[in-house]
Amino acid sequence: MYPVEVSVESLSSLSECLRLFELAELELRSPLAEALAEIREPDLDRELVENYRRILEALNLSAPRALVAELLGAAPEVSLNGVLYAEYADYRDRICHALSTGDWFLYTMHRSLYL
Repeated sequence: MYPVEVSVESLSSLSECLRLFELAELELRSPLAEALAEIREPDLDRELVENYRRILEALNLSAPRALVAELLGAAPEVSLNGVLYAEYADYRDRICHALSTGDWFLYTMHRSLYL
């Protein structure tokens, strides 16, 4: 996992963008609705706005403070005690769930990256 710092202001702006995208999907004729329709890839099961929502949900997850403190400045590999590993596993699973809700294959693939 890699740390990503996103300010509250940026998260707020990203959330506002998501709301605009969701509203545009409900409209038939607006510049944003037409742009979304134009860039949509017909062969993909997942829609652009849904992917955006999943990523935003993952960005809104707060990492456990003790886990972050342990990992800051650590070597490329670190051994976690039982408590920190449990926090890591819970956080990992919440991120994987946010990124792949409803798709067991994607969840399994995301999760396998962090085992």
